[in-house]
Amino acid sequence: MLGAHGASFINSCRVKYGDTFTLRLAGRSMTFLCAPSAICTFFTAPADVIAFRPAVELFTQRVFGLPSAQFFPQHYAILTSLRELLVPSELAHHAACLLGCMKADVQQHWPSAGKIELMAAIKRMLFGAAVTAIFGRPFLEAHGQQRLQDAFFAFEGGFELAASPVPHFLQPGFCRARRTLLDAFRASLKAGHFAHTVAGKLMERIDLPASILPNMLLAVFWASLANTIPAAFWSLAFLLLPENAHHLSEVLALLPGETSPPHSHSSDPAAAVDAALIQVACDRSSKLARCVAEATRLRAPGIDVRMAVSDILLPGHQPEQAGPSDPAATSARKPTNPAGCLDLTTSSSTGVSGGGPFHSPADQTNSPTSSRPSGPSDPSQVPTDPNPTGSSASERQLLVRKGQVLAVSPYEAHHDERMFGPHATAFDPERAGLQLGGGGVAGVGGLAGLVFGGGRYRCPGRYLAEMEVQQ
Repeated sequence: MLGAHGASFINSCRVKYGDTFTLRLAGRSMTFLCAPSAICTFFTAPADVIAFRPAVELFTQRVFGLPSAQFFPQHYAILTSLRELLVPSELAHHAACLLGCMKADVQQHWPSAGKIELMAAIKRMLFGAAVTAIFGRPFLEAHGQQRLQDAFFAFEGGFELAASPVPHFLQPGFCRARRTLLDAFRASLKAGHFAHTVAGKLMERIDLPASILPNMLLAVFWASLANTIPAAFWSLAFLLLPENAHHLSEVLALLPGETSPPHSHSSDPAAAVDAALIQVACDRSSKLARCVAEATRLRAPGIDVRMAVSDILLPGHQPEQAGPSDPAATSARKPTNPAGCLDLTTSSSTGVSGGGPFHSPADQTNSPTSSRPSGPSDPSQVPTDPNPTGSSASERQLLVRKGQVLAVSPYEAHHDERMFGPHATAFDPERAGLQLGGGGVAGVGGLAGLVFGGGRYRCPGRYLAEMEVQQ
């Protein structure tokens, strides 16, 4: 919904309006939260305060064709089942499948010398490997990798517009691509191509009507590819920069040579090398893992969305001298607008309304609809709060009305020095992890930060995706 320059636009709004601002996008208002304390509450608030389903059901219905009444009662079971199928203990099995596919692609398509178009090569390699690992080789061979790949990238390129109110008949390319993919899933379901695959085991564990199983598989298909490919591209791109040569040298030192690794007693040298490569790919604490996490942090795609299902208070703009407090304690629902709170339902006629920097409750010179003092012209000058989840009696809180869509931009958050320390925009695999505070958020932390979402609806395929990129 924000287009190719969405990240820079969100940053410009934050610089101008502060840690909280509201945009009207495709007929819907969406309030972006940038303060660490508000982000923590966004991911940890109970479902009867901030909910996932009402914020995304229009997206899942319009993009994947999943009827809300049939899909969402099974949504959490789908997430739980995928987490169980893709647990770290299963990674070595999946890594062996991925390695075989990737080696075949390199031997067939990558030249031994000369230049290569990196993104195109990564798209082809990861598409074939990921689809084989999740959906099985019979599915890929039955419909042809190139045909499925072309349809997927046409679908993925149009899905944001497809989620908007723009009629689908004005998006023929997207509709053709979706129809091609759904027809492939229907045919393979009928032919039994998914037996003994991750996709097949998932369908055995859930209770969805047969009529929408192809649509559910399309959603899994998109989720397994859309972010992994750019993550792999940026991981390689950052490591290949001259200024990161020392990081690349450390990563290459982890890899085995073309013969058996040291101390290997295997009678099959090639198998020993493969085993060593799989071990490196599955190691989530290595220098390679940190480089992948750091690259992904710096180029985190997308936005996370939720909806307020009741009137609530969120921690607002942090005064520089804020004291400690529990952000969850400020999330209690309030039926009225308390003194000293900014009501986010009031917005300007320009389509963008600012929520800060906030003035103290006693300062009445700037109402929510008046012009506000702008933030620093340079994002790097945003003050760093050593206690990002702190609050004080003078802190201005945000009153969020029931029905308001809330959003967090991982890209913007990951370039915030309050959360990643000094020089947050630099590639530094040795930096400390995310400093979000608030008692922690499930699935959030370390160098990857918010890349995989957080809380109850965090990405169920995180470990597989990280291993796939490392491989």
